[in-house]
Amino acid sequence: MRLHEATVASFARHETFHPRYGWFRKAFDHTSKDPSVFLADDAPVRLGVGKNMVKSIRFWGLAAKVTCEQPHQSLPRRNISVPTEFGNAVFGAKGLDPFLEDVSTLWLLHWMMHAPLSTMPVSWAAFNVHSAVEFEPEEMSQNVEAEIARTSVWKQPKLSSIHRDLAVMYRMYGPLSDAGRGGLDSVLDSPFRELGLLRRSAVSGSGYRFTLGSKPTLPDEIITAAVLDYVMATRDPNVRTVLVSRVANDPGSPGRLFKLTENDMGKALSRIAANHDQLTLAAPTGVTQLGWSADPDNIAQDLLERLYQIRPDSLLIGPQARAPHSSMVNT
Repeated sequence: MRLHEATVASFARHETFHPRYGWFRKAFDHTSKDPSVFLADDAPVRLGVGKNMVKSIRFWGLAAKVTCEQPHQSLPRRNISVPTEFGNAVFGAKGLDPFLEDVSTLWLLHWMMHAPLSTMPVSWAAFNVHSAVEFEPEEMSQNVEAEIARTSVWKQPKLSSIHRDLAVMYRMYGPLSDAGRGGLDSVLDSPFRELGLLRRSAVSGSGYRFTLGSKPTLPDEIITAAVLDYVMATRDPNVRTVLVSRVANDPGSPGRLFKLTENDMGKALSRIAANHDQLTLAAPTGVTQLGWSADPDNIAQDLLERLYQIRPDSLLIGPQARAPHSSMVNT
């Protein structure tokens, strides 16, 4: 996928804050009670944060597809925020992981933040377009700026906005600086550091490196569900197979977002297919491909329910999972 197909032109809407541990649940809970909460004058009091953090929580809930936005019925050009089916499936009364206690959920949120349509074009470009494993921040900035400049259908953002988005990405996924806090405080400050996707360069003290290869905390079920979600967003619905090389290497693919090699991807899909009668992994023409015999969203839902051993009352994966939760449709 190309940048403008996978993302929307959204820049520096996080108020320079990366997501904190409880913010996704906070966004879900408060929008479930009052879809206008982010518009309220007393929102900082109700959410227990500063005014700028209110805007940031609103952004991160939307970015992770925990919430979505709808036009306000009486205020032109204003939107209310409502929980999605996905948000309810994770954080609702029968949610998979309402308190974000399982690192698997962080991987799922990481995927959802970058899955189509993502509101994080800078982070998406960094993970998908920048090909170097090890890099200096200046090099990453140049590549991301060039990719966005090539997207002529967008009004071009200020370079300062791109740089703020990259700075938040480094704080969100990267290690703390030597002067920062460690241990539990590190995880509470930014839970996505627990994924270990971005580390300091061993060669340059100022550089970073993406952690390429299998991840001990990334379940095969999350990988396969993301593959099926990606398939639903990018493939003809009548097609029942996809090349493993594509879901490992194409821009926007789970392989790029999870920083997996094609071999890693093949092994994960093979282990799942061996125990799921609606999935097959075969190489009829010498090229390995994943096949499915039922709706991809149903298979992905089944895999995640098996992983968490919980059956939520909402959809987790697929286009309908991004839609407003059924209780909020007529809000």
